[in-house]
Amino acid sequence: MMIYHNTFVMAEHARSADMALLGATSAERPRRLFNNILFHLNKLSPLLSAMAQHDVRVEGNLYWQPA
Repeated sequence: MMIYHNTFVMAEHARSADMALLGATSAERPRRLFNNILFHLNKLSPLLSAMAQHDVRVEGNLYWQPA
């Protein structure tokens, strides 16, 4: 899955700052998450580290909350 140049708005509390976009990865299901805005209306959740063994690449994303 390749996710580029999007704006995501989360109205409710998310379990991770990436809004679970990096969940369920495997060697057969690589993920690319580049240049996105992830806007949290509530508290910003912790950013979980990308799992390199699952071929995940994450760069240039903005994680933000108004508070």
